[in-house]
Amino acid sequence: MTSSLTISAVELRESAARIRALRQKATEHAIDIGRELLRIKAGLPHGAFVRWVERECDFKIRTAQDLMKLARERQSNAEQAALLVPSTLRLFVSKTTPEPVRELVREKLKRGEQVSRNALSVAIFEAKGQETKKHNNAEASAASALASPHAGMDTENERAKKIAQLLMQRLSEQDYEIIMSDISWGIWNRVLAWLRVAGTRPDLRRIAAYDGTTKPDGADHQAA
Repeated sequence: MTSSLTISAVELRESAARIRALRQKATEHAIDIGRELLRIKAGLPHGAFVRWVERECDFKIRTAQDLMKLARERQSNAEQAALLVPSTLRLFVSKTTPEPVRELVREKLKRGEQVSRNALSVAIFEAKGQETKKHNNAEASAASALASPHAGMDTENERAKKIAQLLMQRLSEQDYEIIMSDISWGIWNRVLAWLRVAGTRPDLRRIAAYDGTTKPDGADHQAA
């Protein structure tokens, strides 16, 4: 039994155009919410804004902070901000996004090129990897000057690279974005603690019993 297309090429193009327009409106609405949040925050005493947001606006203060960042970015870079959908724009203005990555995004937008959240996440990941590599190289140079090289550094770097590649290959785009959003060394260390609680195979009962406040057997909370 053969299947035939019931949607014409013209209808597909029109539908895509409508979807792009709706995404653009979503960005504009998010920025408008951010502006309103900034206005209310300016008129409330210290501490009252957080309580008001979480009681009356049906979202957490972290979301409010992201929306206010969008509004501020629109004020300083209106043309560029208008070309990014809300999820991508939130990642763009995140304090964890390296400035060189933001500059690359601005250049692409000026040339009329599109930037997806996934592409931005990968760029951030690679930029942070380069920063780590430079830091490690600087440490290696200093150690060499002191005639005390760090044995095994290359092995650790290769292992870290392999783990990063496994994550990128095996995670869905949505899960990858969740992991990379505002990641920090503290979060990574806590993830390692949870994984080591589970042992070599996932054990949800052991993970559920771990409350995240005590150091499990064998867990290493020090930054890699």
